[in-house]
Amino acid sequence: MEEVIVTSAGGARGRPALLAGCVALFVVVIISTSLEWGRLLVNGRLVVAESGLSLWQGVGALVVAGIGAVVMGVLVAAGRGAPAAAAALAAGAIVTVVSVLALVQLVTRPDDIAATVRAGAESIPLTGYVVPPIESIVGPGVWIALGAGAAAGVLGLMGLIVPAWRRRRAA
Repeated sequence: MEEVIVTSAGGARGRPALLAGCVALFVVVIISTSLEWGRLLVNGRLVVAESGLSLWQGVGALVVAGIGAVVMGVLVAAGRGAPAAAAALAAGAIVTVVSVLALVQLVTRPDDIAATVRAGAESIPLTGYVVPPIESIVGPGVWIALGAGAAAGVLGLMGLIVPAWRRRRAA
């Protein structure tokens, strides 16, 4: 039978793969914050094109991804596989939640803007004023950040579960 070599940190072979995969995903999140996250169109004309760095959610994803990559690098270099996996899980979950919040904001903002315009038109006696059609388009950056954050979270979860499963199987 083949002997399974397992350390308390989860195995020496899994740590570099975990680091490389998660750091690559966090770099993808960092790059996605410079891409377009949303557009606002009024009457079919472009009013605002926002990158991830113009939204608080994009800045949050950038900060969490950067900190997650640095923390993982330090922990893996110190031989701490399980804490590195936990850091990947936490950072991936935070990036995923922040990306979902950005999606919700980008999808619901036409109604919020229209309500604000209607309230302003009612305070000024404008009879017959109709709010022009407002459309919000979600850009690729938020989808990329969402996918990379979810993948990093899954990879971190695997980094916690697989070593425990190997220890249990070896026992």
